Amino acid sequence: MVGDNPTMPSVPTFAIQLLQTESHCLSSDDTAKDPNSKRIRQKLHDGVQREFRHAVFDDPSFLDNLLPIPSNIDIHHIVSTLSEQRSRVPISYDKLQWLHTPERKPPKIVSWTPHSSQKSTCKALAWFFNSVLEVFGSTYGAAHLSGGDDSDAFLGGLLFQVWHTVDGQDNLDRHNTTRWMKPDLINRYGISGDQATWGILTLAVEVKSNWKEMVAQAATHARCLLAYHQSWSSTIVLVFDHKQQALAVCHFSRSGLVLSPKMFLSEKEGFEDAVRTIVGLKFLSRTKGGVDPSRSNNKYCLPMGVYTISTKIPTRTAIYGRAPRVSRVNKGTTCLNSAADENKTDAAHPRTPPRRINLIVDIGTRGTKRSRPESNDGSAPNESATNDKPVLARPVDRAFCEEIAKAYEDAKNVSSSTSDDDNAMTTDEQEWEWQWEWPGWSSDRDDDSSHLHCQQIEQPILSSPQSLIIKDSWPLTEKVALLNGRSMFKDAKGLFGIPEVLASYQVHDIHGQPITTKRFISSVAKPSSLFCASNEAKFQERVLFREIIKTEGRDLTDAETVQDLIRGILHAMLGLYNGFKKGWTHRDVSIGNVLLLVCPEDRPTDSLECLTPQRRQNLGRCTGMIVDEDQEIESKTLFDPARQRHISRSGTWPFISIRILYAIKEMPIPTAIDDLESFMWVLIWAVLEIRQKKTQLTSQERMLFADFNEPLQRMINFKLSCDRLLDTAHEMGELGPSLAAIFPLFQTWYDIALRYRHELEDILELRKPSASDLPVLHGDVEKLCSRAFSENPPDDDRRRNIDLDEFERPSQRGA
Repeated sequence: MVGDNPTMPSVPTFAIQLLQTESHCLSSDDTAKDPNSKRIRQKLHDGVQREFRHAVFDDPSFLDNLLPIPSNIDIHHIVSTLSEQRSRVPISYDKLQWLHTPERKPPKIVSWTPHSSQKSTCKALAWFFNSVLEVFGSTYGAAHLSGGDDSDAFLGGLLFQVWHTVDGQDNLDRHNTTRWMKPDLINRYGISGDQATWGILTLAVEVKSNWKEMVAQAATHARCLLAYHQSWSSTIVLVFDHKQQALAVCHFSRSGLVLSPKMFLSEKEGFEDAVRTIVGLKFLSRTKGGVDPSRSNNKYCLPMGVYTISTKIPTRTAIYGRAPRVSRVNKGTTCLNSAADENKTDAAHPRTPPRRINLIVDIGTRGTKRSRPESNDGSAPNESATNDKPVLARPVDRAFCEEIAKAYEDAKNVSSSTSDDDNAMTTDEQEWEWQWEWPGWSSDRDDDSSHLHCQQIEQPILSSPQSLIIKDSWPLTEKVALLNGRSMFKDAKGLFGIPEVLASYQVHDIHGQPITTKRFISSVAKPSSLFCASNEAKFQERVLFREIIKTEGRDLTDAETVQDLIRGILHAMLGLYNGFKKGWTHRDVSIGNVLLLVCPEDRPTDSLECLTPQRRQNLGRCTGMIVDEDQEIESKTLFDPARQRHISRSGTWPFISIRILYAIKEMPIPTAIDDLESFMWVLIWAVLEIRQKKTQLTSQERMLFADFNEPLQRMINFKLSCDRLLDTAHEMGELGPSLAAIFPLFQTWYDIALRYRHELEDILELRKPSASDLPVLHGDVEKLCSRAFSENPPDDDRRRNIDLDEFERPSQRGA
């Protein structure tokens, strides 16, 4: 599947994304027809709070740590200059006023008070921020910003602008119109213009009178900024309570949210801190902000040279956690590392056109459908500098169900059509009109490779393939240290059903230091009680980690025949076996982590001791593989009391084994037997999804598909009775041809999984060994898993009667 950069989510689709990630679904009453209903907005905020419930921190040293200013910058002098200005209304903590000059109207002075409307406050706040920047610039000039690459401004040139409106077009009702979340003030690369897309925005400001709602909405802006600025590892959103006249800084990273102290502009100290904050933003460098110097939105500078991104594979737009990003890249220009090449630029880089992915989310039945992407050319927007009232492009984020089916529609430019009346509508509820233009990428510096830095790794890569798969993620630093360079795919490199990983390493900044989230928080930061009890939050340091993968895969649902699908799944199971024999447990077998190979490969079969010689001989070329080792763990760790604290919950909800689901709150020990059962659910899901693409599901199949997204207990009940449900539906002729064809295989597979689940429970539950007996227990579990692999997948005799014809076409609808 091919997807493009996601942009800002609308209220209903963003709520769906978050809630389904947490295995909660919207009811049929929550439809996109009423996107600003209190119910949906509350669920949206609840979803954000769940994401950060254990990862919000108050940092009293926030400004000193993240936004320090040079010692020769005198904030008191800037404050006094603001108070003494004669060219406009003076600004001071005890006299907050601003000069408003409407078009074709005489100037007027409006007091900035706690009674000011949200919209008036936005205008005053932008004027205040820009006045601070103007005084700073006139007092100190650009010389204070020099200092080499490290002082390269993270936020670009600062110029705050109110989200403004322009006249709507006359075709307002031609396309689906909705209301959605947006920032109140923005900062962007370069100067003001007619259009402001997420690609050129660097900073968002949210104004409200409720701190929880304000921070929750700020998270939606941070999500969009991180999605569009692919080299960023963190982002800043300013929040302002217009009732309390209090400013705060929200810093979002993969380890959560760090909050600055509130700065009350009606108090001298708070006013000075607010001025210092705005000045400090000028000195925030790309290195301090955690920018990956080896990549841009469109290019990677890898140890083998510069590669251009050709396809971005859709992933969930998470802020907190591993937040993986996967791209297919093609070899491009030579890496610019030498001094002679420093001034070269890659002017030949073309803008990548967007790709359309149509997406249906059936909220009522909670079934999901993914269609294949279509190519859709797009053009860059008009970025004229003649208008200082920018309009942000309307983004659409329609991701759903983590690691199952995610895609993003094309981003579209929009213009708002609202009144300037402060009471006409809140600043979060303006209606938008679709315009079919592509808003483009990030700043111009992301369109060339001259600024990219190549990181050399310990073990050089000898080959330079024309195309590669690049995966960036943010694992826990302690887990990376624990593995010490080892991984399932490295240990099983070149074996059947395993992708070939050329390199994996921590990404460094320009000073050679790993890019970790530790730099974003000071040692005196404390857990915040904003979204939960403060004693529940714990800072977990994460590090930017990159994998360079040679083997390319394609979606299971691209299979043309039942035979292709089953063969690909079985070959991926053999990849799981090879990893198991090397001492690893995968822990996250899912529809997104089982792939078909783009080009089948000859792989050795000698290691597949779970198969008879005859079956090994009949395997043929490898056509499927298991991917994504983010949740992998050394099997012996599961039985080591000293290392069990590193074990976390894992798996993708619809594919988790029944045993793990039953004990999900008790942190059960995952095993290869659980992974083998997950393949069975992957098979059912894949068949249903392929049928849904090509024809019409029967009523029974629609119910089965919906049951994969049920809450915990209902999903357990569904999986426990799935064999009986399918058996009954099969006897009554309520299954489509494809599902009916695989039913005998599923029935045999289900019986095998049930038997081994009970045997595993007997070993783990009935025996309570002491620490000294754990190695014996580990050995017993390993023997059981080895025996399970010899029966999974069922042998050829058990699959003899499976129909191997192509999946039914639309002409067979109604079968």
